[in-house]
Amino acid sequence: MRRTSLTRIGRSSNQREQTGFLSKSPPSVQVLAIIVALVLTGGLIVTNSIGLFRNPAPQFVGRGLYVVDKTRNIEWMRCTVGQRWSGAGCTGRIMALSHSEASEAITMASRQLGSGWRLPDHQELKSLLCAKCGPPQIDPLFFPDTGKRPYWSSQKVFISPRNFWSVNFLTGHSYTGFFPDQALAIRLVRDLH
Repeated sequence: MRRTSLTRIGRSSNQREQTGFLSKSPPSVQVLAIIVALVLTGGLIVTNSIGLFRNPAPQFVGRGLYVVDKTRNIEWMRCTVGQRWSGAGCTGRIMALSHSEASEAITMASRQLGSGWRLPDHQELKSLLCAKCGPPQIDPLFFPDTGKRPYWSSQKVFISPRNFWSVNFLTGHSYTGFFPDQALAIRLVRDLH
């Protein structure tokens, strides 16, 4: 996640400092700066030990049950299949499904949540990896309670077309060795129009 520092009060934008100016300001200035930062960033603020920072272009935006990936123009289910969004996290037991069972889960999701749900391709699934997170290696703010295990993709392995790519969120590695009748976790996605 790329972070840019807020400009220090009274300095031009080309003289940015990553110092914690808020910690040296009166409480009223601190509160005002936080409110302004929240308004300017749409509520997306990150703090660290040297001050307040904002993420100028977040990849993900949470919307209840769903997470929108703005860079890929797709919408993810926030929870793994088998879990339910509680408003604060994902509850329930993750279901491990074969590739054919995943097709049944997609049909059910499309009936209950609208059409277009599918398994992600390998690159889409890899885009959820967060090297600074976990384990599991996925951002828990957007994808809480993700299993520390492999997840299916829809993409077949070129040199072994019987197998499908998977991504393991425990290790962050991709694998080609799973057969479609083996049971793995799934997270569904759909294209935004």
